[in-house]
Amino acid sequence: MQQVKIGGDGADWIKKGTEAFPGSDYHLDEYHLRRALTRALSFDSAHYHRVSAAIAELDLEEVPRGTIA
Repeated sequence: MQQVKIGGDGADWIKKGTEAFPGSDYHLDEYHLRRALTRALSFDSAHYHRVSAAIAELDLEEVPRGTIA
């Protein structure tokens, strides 16, 4: 089975693409993910870099810890 990943800016209409492709996954595209991380974590660059690295490595256990110093 082919895996379909749908990336976008968070708009509802693009998220509905998962209805057209059963079993597909929606995620923020790289630009919008980085922008959201910058807005949320700009108070501390160490947090930003830790969370960004955890996301890049798909280390989901590290992501929550990275946001709570």
